[in-house]
Amino acid sequence: MPAFQFSATDLKQLRQQLNAWRRSQTRRTPIPDPAWEAAATLARTHGVSRVAQTLRLDFYRLRDRSMCAPPSPSGFVEVPWSALAPASDGRPCTIELSDAHGGKMTLQWVADAPGLIALAQAFWRRSK
Repeated sequence: MPAFQFSATDLKQLRQQLNAWRRSQTRRTPIPDPAWEAAATLARTHGVSRVAQTLRLDFYRLRDRSMCAPPSPSGFVEVPWSALAPASDGRPCTIELSDAHGGKMTLQWVADAPGLIALAQAFWRRSK
């Protein structure tokens, strides 16, 4: 049985590779995990519907696999309390907040840390 490589960066190439794999099967065989992983990676950038349709995969299985992505390394940044203190010369610091829905808020902040935290919590709790 030939070893197959599956592209996680090019949808057209993955379609060709998956079609070649399907032609090589003599009986109904589950799609290999590396192919599912490549499809899930592409679904995160191209959309589940498009990838499932292009590759002739089950939409719901692909959706479930594409949602199991590791969190983005830039998804959360912890700021130490000392960094929230205003500059000693009274200059404001710039703070940018964003949420998963694309909402953004930019602040010029000179006040205390508890006030900043309350404002950030209000931003993230607001109605969508």
